[in-house]
Amino acid sequence: MLRNVLLLLCITFMTTPAIASSLDLNLHDKAFRATYASYISKQAITDVGILSLREHGQLDDDEWILHAGVNFVFDHLRFGARAVYASPGDSDTQALGFGGQGRFALSKVIGLGGHFCYAPEVTSF
Repeated sequence: MLRNVLLLLCITFMTTPAIASSLDLNLHDKAFRATYASYISKQAITDVGILSLREHGQLDDDEWILHAGVNFVFDHLRFGARAVYASPGDSDTQALGFGGQGRFALSKVIGLGGHFCYAPEVTSF
């Protein structure tokens, strides 16, 4: 699994010139999420992320969700596709999802946003 994470990170970093990038960290007492996003052009963004879930204060190596995607930017909205690898318990799941993201800027450094991703059964295996 670590090999898959490193592969996703290498692909994302190798294909992104330094136009702009962002790092998003979300912390909770039972979860951790990190996402790195970078522009590949003025209208396209790549992102790679990881979500770790914990139970009873213990980190379980099998509870991971990895994703990598490409979004196309239209003002404050983004639409695109995301490849997802999830390893809940003893099973593995891969999917190709489609979705979007929106952000409303309250100031230059603070904003509100949300995202969604839907993977139909035909693109999940």
